[in-house]
Amino acid sequence: MDVGERRIGIALTDELHFTVRGLPTLVRKNRKTDFKTLSSVIRDHEVKLVVLGNPIHISGEKSDQSRKVERFAERLRKHSDVKTELWDERLTSVEAEEMIGGRRLRGEERKQAIDQAAAMLILESYLRNRPTSSP
Repeated sequence: MDVGERRIGIALTDELHFTVRGLPTLVRKNRKTDFKTLSSVIRDHEVKLVVLGNPIHISGEKSDQSRKVERFAERLRKHSDVKTELWDERLTSVEAEEMIGGRRLRGEERKQAIDQAAAMLILESYLRNRPTSSP
């Protein structure tokens, strides 16, 4: 997941962790609705681990947003009883914008596509570099 103030990009992998696909970006409404929606996605897709992008500074220090993502991960664990892991997402938004590149999207549609692409990049990075004991 790419957790932002207004939207949450969501991506899934298959059981063998070969492919990554994006789900529609969640446009945030309020905490209760957001967690209810995410809990449904987790349940419907039988998710065992949620990887959340951790927006730390280039220097490696925590940002205000990374502290918010940590709190979000704690709340998600409580609402859905799923394991969570934070993953370094430095520069994924820039790479996501490059992925979207010339696609003729504007405004909110473009932002949602970028959030979805960022979630996919976070998950792909995790799958490429995860510890071997992780799912």
